[in-house]
Amino acid sequence: MFQTVSDILKIAAALPGYALMHVLARIPKKRNLVIVLAPKNGAFVDNAKYAYLALAESPEIEVCYVTPKRAVATELKAAQLDGVRMPSPRAIWLLMRCAIAVGCDYEAFRGLSGNLLGGAKRIQLWHGSGIKNVSVDSPNVAHLRHRRIGRLRLEFKRKFPVFDLFYFPSRINFEKRKNTFRYRRAALNGLLRNDLLTDTSVRPATALIGTDLKCGERIGKDKAAGRRLVIFAPTWRTMDRYDVGERIPFDFARLNKLMETLSSTLVIKLHPTMRDHFDLAAFSNIVEYDRHGDIYPLLGAFDLMISDFSSLIPDFALLSRPIILYLPDLGSLIAEDRFSPSELDRFMGDRCLDHDRLYDAIEDALLKHKKISFTQTAEFHEFKDGLNTARFVSDVESMLGLVPSRSGSETLAVRHDTRITAA
Repeated sequence: MFQTVSDILKIAAALPGYALMHVLARIPKKRNLVIVLAPKNGAFVDNAKYAYLALAESPEIEVCYVTPKRAVATELKAAQLDGVRMPSPRAIWLLMRCAIAVGCDYEAFRGLSGNLLGGAKRIQLWHGSGIKNVSVDSPNVAHLRHRRIGRLRLEFKRKFPVFDLFYFPSRINFEKRKNTFRYRRAALNGLLRNDLLTDTSVRPATALIGTDLKCGERIGKDKAAGRRLVIFAPTWRTMDRYDVGERIPFDFARLNKLMETLSSTLVIKLHPTMRDHFDLAAFSNIVEYDRHGDIYPLLGAFDLMISDFSSLIPDFALLSRPIILYLPDLGSLIAEDRFSPSELDRFMGDRCLDHDRLYDAIEDALLKHKKISFTQTAEFHEFKDGLNTARFVSDVESMLGLVPSRSGSETLAVRHDTRITAA
């Protein structure tokens, strides 16, 4: 009874926004206007960044990057690019008038921004590898989907919006996730950010916007000096506690000494939602990269990656360089349903479940330089041609009607019924 009342109240609270979305669908759209929505943290990063940069080069497309962060909009304007903070009168007007909205996560299409997009076509670039369990797979959501009123609650709150175009990076990934998301058309295309890794000629000057320039200078200096570069890039664990040093054992003093011995530098790049703060002043061989900064323009400089089940793993594997899967809290991750035990065999790299073995694994990886073949990455990446961005732009031009009807990406599925069904 209590659950039903709670559902009804949440549906009632969501009704005004849901109604607004349908009213705004009647407003005429500007034929060539595309809005790129920043990811959850508001930064100029990930596939949203590269979608914007590619569309900004088209003289026929008007594009704007919408972000909740004033500093990001200011940085874009300083680079002669169009960025606007949301909420603001201009951002609201652009969201109401745009023909297409592009994003790389769910959160960008929710809330007020999602309500204002009534009538616009939506493109979901996504950002993950298919290893992690996502929120739509969670037991709480499954419970709602089993109940009719729960499905209504998800629909009116637009917890899982419907996308006109949803990209899957591989056929295997599509088979695994095809019933996870809501879309009208599913298409095969790689992650736009990976064009920087698979085609070294794809490196516009604007790619450095949104990066950690200070740390980038250190990376470039050490690389030029012949030092090996190691990146430690874990994904988030829990939202309400510190992870590195507690849940993820990490001895900075020992690592600093090891880096000195191996003439190497360790760069720590945390997930944006992680709360950890480090004082690295005493460690000359360890630096921290801004957790909100874009690492992809610099990823090709690294000789070794230490991570866990982050989406960076299959992306870095495209470089055929050694990877250490550091999972000292594996049991907890499985218990928390972050991924299933059957997924472990899909992880690429040398598995390290013990803190004490980590240091030997680092030395072994840097000295032996174990490579990862493209056949191991095929499950995650259908393409290694550096044309993911070009296929995306072609799709956008087609959806805007700027070119004869065609598609840059291969259609995997078309759905006419996008209702939320029982799990």
